[in-house]
Amino acid sequence: MNNNYEIRLDNIKLMHETMLAMNNEDAYMAWIWEMPDCPTEGDFAWFAEDEEKYMELYNYFVKLLRRYAKDGLYKPSESVRDFVLNFGIEIEIIN
Repeated sequence: MNNNYEIRLDNIKLMHETMLAMNNEDAYMAWIWEMPDCPTEGDFAWFAEDEEKYMELYNYFVKLLRRYAKDGLYKPSESVRDFVLNFGIEIEIIN
């Protein structure tokens, strides 16, 4: 696989971890309209293999992140925290 695939795959996993850490379960419920609940490596790979599918998922993620940012992130991992901060969206980190 190429480098772009690996970057997309890493980002998809971080997007999913972010939705798991959102301090509003409605964010996750909305997320699983696009990403399967309890996704497998194959599910992540399916989105990462196609740039168009990836961009649709990415844009949906950003939309949800903006919508639910007011509720914050609950105990996110350091990698999720760093990932989310790159979007420039004000979000509370609840530890």
